[in-house]
Amino acid sequence: MHGGTWMRGAVGLVTLAGALAAAPGIASADVTASIAGDQIVVTGDADDDTISLRELGSITDGRVWEIRGATAGAGCTQGGNGAQCDDGRFRNAGAGPSRNFQINLGEGDDELTFTYNDNNDNSAPSLVDMGPGNDTVDDSSGVPHTVRGGDGDDTLALTGFAPVLPGGPPTSGDQPEAVTLEGGADDDVLEVSGRATGDTIRGGDGFDTVSYLARAGGTPVTLSLNGVADDGDPRGTGEKDDLGNDVEQLIGTPGADAITGNAGGQTIDGGLGTDTLAALGGADTLSFASRGTAVTADLTALTTSDGDTIASFEHLRGGGAGDTLTGDGGANTIEGGAGDDVLDGRGGVDELQGQEGLHDLADYSSRPGPVTASLDGNRANDPDTDLLGVEDLRGTAAGDTLIGSGASNQLFGLGGDDVLDGGPGDGVRDVLDGGDGTRDRADYGGRGDTLLVLLDSAAGEDTLTAVEDVTGGQGNDFIYGTAAVNHIDGQGGIDSVRGGLGADQLEGGGGGPDTLDYSDGRPTGITFTVGGANTDNDVVTGFEHIQGSAFGDTITGGPGNDDLDGAGGPDVVRGGAGSDTVAGGLGNDTLDGGPGTAPDTLIGDSLDNDTADYSARTEAVIARLGTGDEPTTTLDGDTLILVNSIAGGSGADRLIGNARNNVLDGNGGADKIDGKGGNDTMIGDAGNDVIGPLRSSPLTFCQFVLGQGNVCTINFFVSSPPADGRDTIKSGDGNDIVSTVDGALDNSINCGAGSDSAAFDLRDPVPSTSCEATSLAAVDQHPITQLRVRRPSGRVLRVQVRCPRSRPRARA
Repeated sequence: MHGGTWMRGAVGLVTLAGALAAAPGIASADVTASIAGDQIVVTGDADDDTISLRELGSITDGRVWEIRGATAGAGCTQGGNGAQCDDGRFRNAGAGPSRNFQINLGEGDDELTFTYNDNNDNSAPSLVDMGPGNDTVDDSSGVPHTVRGGDGDDTLALTGFAPVLPGGPPTSGDQPEAVTLEGGADDDVLEVSGRATGDTIRGGDGFDTVSYLARAGGTPVTLSLNGVADDGDPRGTGEKDDLGNDVEQLIGTPGADAITGNAGGQTIDGGLGTDTLAALGGADTLSFASRGTAVTADLTALTTSDGDTIASFEHLRGGGAGDTLTGDGGANTIEGGAGDDVLDGRGGVDELQGQEGLHDLADYSSRPGPVTASLDGNRANDPDTDLLGVEDLRGTAAGDTLIGSGASNQLFGLGGDDVLDGGPGDGVRDVLDGGDGTRDRADYGGRGDTLLVLLDSAAGEDTLTAVEDVTGGQGNDFIYGTAAVNHIDGQGGIDSVRGGLGADQLEGGGGGPDTLDYSDGRPTGITFTVGGANTDNDVVTGFEHIQGSAFGDTITGGPGNDDLDGAGGPDVVRGGAGSDTVAGGLGNDTLDGGPGTAPDTLIGDSLDNDTADYSARTEAVIARLGTGDEPTTTLDGDTLILVNSIAGGSGADRLIGNARNNVLDGNGGADKIDGKGGNDTMIGDAGNDVIGPLRSSPLTFCQFVLGQGNVCTINFFVSSPPADGRDTIKSGDGNDIVSTVDGALDNSINCGAGSDSAAFDLRDPVPSTSCEATSLAAVDQHPITQLRVRRPSGRVLRVQVRCPRSRPRARA
């Protein structure tokens, strides 16, 4: 009945329909009642009906249904043949002939409950006919009748009786009578709790299940699908159930059962006890679906963790926990059920179904291998296995190829050099374990997103263990190796690859530009040549950018256009013949664009003294350092950024500093060097150099000739010198002209061999009220032969010359 429950009163005589209408919450149109001969018929409609027959007695006079006795009681109206109560119940006062009854449930998902009592001796056979829909019948009435399932997946239960004791049936009291359960056209469940009545059970069409699992007291049964009434308790209790051979699944009791199938192929579940289970013929399944704890079953060894004796099963079905299920090398179907299961088909044409677990594992470790298994394609070549609802894979002792899916997978390679591919899952973490192989590879070739792959950490895209090699994806990847020997291929995209301390094979792959990164935790700097030797003996191809370590590195480019970065430490970074970008990073670095005339970019940093090194050049270098962070462009097209110092080559260089503290070294050739502002060091080296302000206008000098071979101290006394830098000037072996910058004082001059000149430009106006002193020293036994001092206009410069071993001549 739709929308209500018919409690305590099911059938009656002509007044039954009225009684139904009087029941609370029940519409009279939902259930109808009629009398046909000696049979009372209750019919449900097409809705979802619920009918409950409680404390069933006997029909005595053909007019009412006896429920509780002869007295009406409160809320009831007493009649000649009984009493009708306000809650829809009936009470009977007299006695009369029995009537059987029939309940026909209509369409819809119906529920019908019978309840057994001790007063059913006069009950006659009856019929419950389930209509279409998924119906549920719970019958403990003890009335001999037939329950027939209709279309739909029905559940028909004979339950609620006291247990059959080991000493036999009870010797007093009323006993239930035989019942026939007939399944319908679909998949029905027929539940039997154990009765000494000899019930008849027929499955009908569909996949039907007969279950003794709810048998009171767990008394074991002997069941056989042989179509003979010999099923149930075998110890003379009178229980001789007749299980038809049209039952597809048998479930035993919690005790030690003996269950035998037939040649048709069944699913047999022994329940919780130590059972003897034999399937006989057909494609049979050994099931543990009734278990809530983990079980182990092996069709090869014919063993289970419950100690069951099993025979002739082809398939396995797990229970509600993490089971370990193993086939026999034939064509097995293994279903894990709930929990994280381990499924092993043992090499046949199998179907492995993980089902409800989060990490069900297909195990191939018993095979000689290798195997290829794909959870993304749901297939494995073992020799031809379907994988459904499986999340994890375990390989063999050989080199396997294991491929995951879009879910979170765990792939275990075991022995051999395996290929582990977590599948297309973007943002889903996988566990990739290479096992005992020496060249296990994590393959991300099918991915197009940005990846972080760390071979020595769980902090990356996936957790990688015992994996030595990596193939990157088509996106921009960051791949970091270990101290072992790694083979890393960046594949497509702009990749950054760090090999670690081992002798690695490192490939940038396509796309690019790719970065080879040595800024790991190594204890010392590296020596690296593009296309040549390196400290780690790495084999390197396809990288456009090389990044050094935190220590002093020596990095040299190749013939192409290289991007070289020394990173930390005092590095020497040299480009090749191409148009290179050479960066020093932190530390006082030496930067060299390399041979050739291709324009290079040399990048220092604002915190350190980085040098643009042209010492290998034979052509003239003309460079003026920019102001502040302004880039500098040399005559041959090089760009200097945050470079503080310049070393010229063997040509006639022209090096001009800026307001920072520069080091300008002309090296060979007739160089012109001008430090400009700042505390500069200017070195002429070999050649006839001009060091100081580079002017074209003539200067006026007072000349002093100093004695040969003497180390002299020359004191200049002026009033309030200008606040320009204090420069260190080193002239080389040529005939150099050395001058200060923009009238600066407090300069030291180191003159080399040859006839050198020193000049001081004192053009800036100075006050005349105070006196300052500075000194110039000729060292290394190389004399200053001439000293020229320009007089500032309108100012008087007093010069005192002191020589320790000889008195110099002075001339105006």
